[in-house]
Amino acid sequence: MSMKKPVPVNIITGMLGAGKTTTIQYLLRHRPAGERWAVLVNEFGNIGIDGALLEGEGVAVREVPGGCICCTAAMTLKTTLTDMLRRISMDRLLIEPTGLGHPAGVVDALRDDWLRDAISLKNIITVVEPGGFSDERLEKSLVYRDQLQLADVVLINKAETADEARLKQIEHWFEGLYPAKQAVLRASQGALPLAWLDGEVHTLSPEEEEYGHHHHHDASCSLERQGPFDSSFSRREEGGMLTLGWRFPPEVVFDRVRVEAGVRHWLDRLPQLRRIKAVLNCGRASYGVNATTDTIGISQVAWRQDSRIELIASLEHGLDETAIEQAFAEWVKLPRRP
Repeated sequence: MSMKKPVPVNIITGMLGAGKTTTIQYLLRHRPAGERWAVLVNEFGNIGIDGALLEGEGVAVREVPGGCICCTAAMTLKTTLTDMLRRISMDRLLIEPTGLGHPAGVVDALRDDWLRDAISLKNIITVVEPGGFSDERLEKSLVYRDQLQLADVVLINKAETADEARLKQIEHWFEGLYPAKQAVLRASQGALPLAWLDGEVHTLSPEEEEYGHHHHHDASCSLERQGPFDSSFSRREEGGMLTLGWRFPPEVVFDRVRVEAGVRHWLDRLPQLRRIKAVLNCGRASYGVNATTDTIGISQVAWRQDSRIELIASLEHGLDETAIEQAFAEWVKLPRRP
């Protein structure tokens, strides 16, 4: 399927009661004048409710009831979305999966070849409710953890219901995630500034600042040059440490076995290397790498947007960037061709 201009698509996810529908309603009310937006809603039950709440002038709403589009209703998602793209002229599409489902499955479906030229996947927004954020939920609910890890932007909704200490505790938890979030925002009534739908934002207008507290986390350094395989490269020196980072587009696929062997080789041969962090698209699944001189952890993760590798070493001895990038040639499978 192809279109003259890919439709920007945002996934708005979060657990039941966090305020996903409220957030979407806010976005629809504040969409640019003259734009037609569409919403694809997934209700777990057989009788859809959210669609009726979202319908309005200049907004097209479709529902996928009776199953989770992250898994059992995935084919229905493809059919419904294909029909929407053919029949509806839209400037943006918002997708609201059920709070009970795993949103990584939706991302996998949207990145399939059949939609490559039709849509452009933008930021994934995860809505969090302070009262529902707990160590117990993080420990017991894989879906909840993955929703948080998958997000580009986190919206702490109903922020007025929590005190400052509680809000800072939640923000601090997100600071420990890799990749870093573009932003962790505090809001009431789902007030998400539209600027965060499309990419990293470093300065918000006074009108946008009015709607909620902005707690920004810079997710990248300034890009200095182009790296291998159409990747972006960054370099930072601070406190006697050197940080090198690469970002690879979603089309680049890594070989998990080669990655693990390469990480072990680097840690054995490069004493100045202190830490390796990565999230890598390995085809049917994505994997996170968190390795130090003492331990190597590689596990499946929900992250889907791109692949990233970050190396931290002592600045005194540095790292041979050319040799490292040559090693990537052994790690990376050929990118998928359009």
